[in-house]
Amino acid sequence: MNAWHSLTLDERKFYERGKRQECYEAAIAEFNANIPLSPSVSGESSSDSDVEADYEDGGVRDRQAIQRWNRYRRDYRREPATNTPSGSSTSFPFLRLPFDIRRMVYTLVVNRSGPVIQMDADGSGKYPKGPIDLRLALASKQLFAEVMTTFFEDNVIELCIHPDPTYGLSVLFDPKAVSAAYWPFKSIKRIELFISYNQVEQGNFVRAELEKLCNVLQHCSLAKLCITAWCQTSWFTRGLEQSFDELLARLETLRDVQEFDFNEDVDTCWSRGLGGNSTRFLGTKEYRERLRGIVTKPREATAA
Repeated sequence: MNAWHSLTLDERKFYERGKRQECYEAAIAEFNANIPLSPSVSGESSSDSDVEADYEDGGVRDRQAIQRWNRYRRDYRREPATNTPSGSSTSFPFLRLPFDIRRMVYTLVVNRSGPVIQMDADGSGKYPKGPIDLRLALASKQLFAEVMTTFFEDNVIELCIHPDPTYGLSVLFDPKAVSAAYWPFKSIKRIELFISYNQVEQGNFVRAELEKLCNVLQHCSLAKLCITAWCQTSWFTRGLEQSFDELLARLETLRDVQEFDFNEDVDTCWSRGLGGNSTRFLGTKEYRERLRGIVTKPREATAA
């Protein structure tokens, strides 16, 4: 610990970037171990160089995994059924099943034991073992509503508000995005929110991101909302913490949250390539308790 504090801020940032790189490398290695790569990915192809160039330009390794997954699907399409007797059909009347049975099928497809990390504009959840297959939701409007409702109800959605452009809320939470209106966000049940706040000058950015998120979550009945808010220890001041409490006031529009908590586990940040041993968690104890009392109020009581 003493050796870490003896490092300069630039040296600390260098080692933290190395840890973030290590996390991405481990995720991609596990993804490749579980899903064999198609020849177009494992061989020498121009698209591979495009992916590497994208990463060198500051992209996220998850994008590389998604591109490889898509090309795997392209190269190994399911062969159509043959030798089908005339007059018979190979389709199964899935929508005639009771909804409870259909939901069991959806859960097998979209449920994950760990958090779903962010979401792309196409709605695909990014998970350490690769993207979640949501093609079933594209079959019809009814299936889209049922599958995505199950997706949001069953999974922990992990979001990050960070000034680094590598992170940030999904475009789906932007009210100006046309696609945002089609997603059943009211079904979201569990949120893990990570907030990085190192300078008061970042306040406008964090405030805008929180407002976008609260515009969605204020219509939800959350089973759990867990917040991990931190800054680098060298940047911490009482003024910064007071400023952060004022930013958290945006969450006061939320109601009916069954479980509300602040996480102060350094390992949680470290495992995601965020923060590190020099992390200082934000939010005064007094305001945390006040906010907990507000957001856990039943929505009916508030309306009355």
